[in-house]
Amino acid sequence: MQTMKAMVFRGVGRIVLEDVPRPVMSEPTDAIVRVTSTAICGSDLHILRGDYGVDEGTIIGHEFLGVIDKVGEHVTDFKWGERVLVHPGFRCGTCESCLKGNPLGCQKGGVFGNPTAFGSLNGGQAEYVRVPLAQKIMHRIPEGMTDEDVMLVTDMLPTGYFAAENGDIKPGDTVAVFGCGPVGLCAQMCAQLFGPSKVFAVDLVEYRLKMAERLGAIPVDSSKVDPVTRIHELTDGLGVNVAIEAIGTPATFYGCLQAARLTSNISIVGIFSEPVELLMPVLCLTNKRITMGLPHKLPEYIPKLLDLIKAGRIDARPIITHILPLSKGEYAYDIFDKKLDGALKVVLKPGA
Repeated sequence: MQTMKAMVFRGVGRIVLEDVPRPVMSEPTDAIVRVTSTAICGSDLHILRGDYGVDEGTIIGHEFLGVIDKVGEHVTDFKWGERVLVHPGFRCGTCESCLKGNPLGCQKGGVFGNPTAFGSLNGGQAEYVRVPLAQKIMHRIPEGMTDEDVMLVTDMLPTGYFAAENGDIKPGDTVAVFGCGPVGLCAQMCAQLFGPSKVFAVDLVEYRLKMAERLGAIPVDSSKVDPVTRIHELTDGLGVNVAIEAIGTPATFYGCLQAARLTSNISIVGIFSEPVELLMPVLCLTNKRITMGLPHKLPEYIPKLLDLIKAGRIDARPIITHILPLSKGEYAYDIFDKKLDGALKVVLKPGA
């Protein structure tokens, strides 16, 4: 039996590097991808903390790309040796929900490194990964683009684009993004594609705010000022047209609610691990609209984002602050979780 290195969930507080069996194909619709780059996501920290019911022994990671090592006989659009990025999860495409255009309701799909209806699905923080329904969820990496050019297209950039699109940003609008982690920073970059006059970036970590400013946003340091008061000062007392929540805490949700003006849009992509009181009288009396969720149009978003990167309209490479070998995976989780050494996006290189 061939083995490989992988980051494995071993109970609350423990994601560790282990030798595990190398995956094999089980269906003619599978592919095996040799992973060349994989990243740690904020939602992986929810797994680390026990917020999700992931089976012990599951390989973590839904952000990865690599080179096709094997393809099943039904995977006719791809061949051995092609560089591909992979959707963070898969949908069957044949159930009633998928056929009606609501793939998030698919009961046969799943997210890599997360629980599914059929047990946890091994992810891509490993040297190799089995990709089910590969024909539907793999995209070729355009020639001339590096792993770093496209790494965030696996999840962060589609989520940021979805946040901006759901906010229905109009030219000249003002926008506030609460959170300057990788998702928040991607939301700030994508918001600027829609022609706003100002994009405010709210966070309390100095190095994250510096990155937001580098990417074109106006930083608001919530460790030094009340962000709602400051945003109102900078918008003539009106508040913003669009507020984007990109962390998933009650404080940032209420910040969005208060920073948004009358008849505004609040777009939520943060993952919440605790309940939040929805202030219905406030929403009703102020005509504020809330949209939330996760990007469900990846087949549409991914080619669009790759074209924007190729055209120089988006450059997410600065968000990648650390590129480490997979052998340093436990250290990578530590600095990402504790916000050490200026860590924003941490990428792991299997085989490095």
